[in-house]
Amino acid sequence: MKKVTLALLFALCLSLLAACGGPSAEEQAKAAETDFLMGRWEATTAEYGGEVRDAQEVIGGLFALYFDDDGTCTMFVDTNRAIVDWAMNDDGSLTLTGDGAYDVTFPDDSKDTLVIVINDINVTMEKDDGA
Repeated sequence: MKKVTLALLFALCLSLLAACGGPSAEEQAKAAETDFLMGRWEATTAEYGGEVRDAQEVIGGLFALYFDDDGTCTMFVDTNRAIVDWAMNDDGSLTLTGDGAYDVTFPDDSKDTLVIVINDINVTMEKDDGA
């Protein structure tokens, strides 16, 4: 009788551990929706007052974003660095929040280009594939 009770208790413990083991299907689906975002994005062009120019020329140096799957984004502007939070919105756009809030959109369906608006400047960024 003790062996049967012990075996049932062991089986119950295993089932409870298995239930707690990993992310839910909803969490996995949400992570899959944002996988494309992870990594480094670098500014290519900047539009201000209807004129499109090289981003480094307008910004005065490097401008890059590095998205991490923990919901943070490191923003590099020339030699300065800031860590902001990011969140995907229901409409597919993105919001970065830190000292301010920045709206990010994806102008094409391929998700390899994004546009962030900072101080009325539309900065186009492309995913750095490491090549």
